[in-house]
Amino acid sequence: MRSVIRQIGLSMLLAATVVAGGCSDDNNDNPANPTPTPTPTPAPQPTPTPEATPTPSPEGVGSEISFLGKLQRVVPEDKKLVLSGGWDVVVQANTIITRDDQPVTFESLQVGEVLRVKGTVEPMDVVMAKRITVDPYNDN
Repeated sequence: MRSVIRQIGLSMLLAATVVAGGCSDDNNDNPANPTPTPTPTPAPQPTPTPEATPTPSPEGVGSEISFLGKLQRVVPEDKKLVLSGGWDVVVQANTIITRDDQPVTFESLQVGEVLRVKGTVEPMDVVMAKRITVDPYNDN
């Protein structure tokens, strides 16, 4: 009879130890209750492409101009670029064209790129380009 009581006592002690061990987990590192994974932050949306914003001086023809525009069409036979806002940009032999601070050719320009143009205003909204810089933040 003593051995039965002893076995019951040991069984109760073992059960109490298991229950107490499971209840005292204050670190919340129990694999049965994993920490929820945080919801990822959505990726930022690209900045919309700016419309051409020419800023000619009051003199008009012959004045210096600087503006941003999205390249809509390349006319290779005339070395001309058509930008948003209705500007035709003529590229001359001495026009400096850069992308990421590196010189590039007229032929490497791609429709959809945003360009910063500096040049001289000619009649009929034509700009004789002195410098063209491909905007590094284009969404192309």
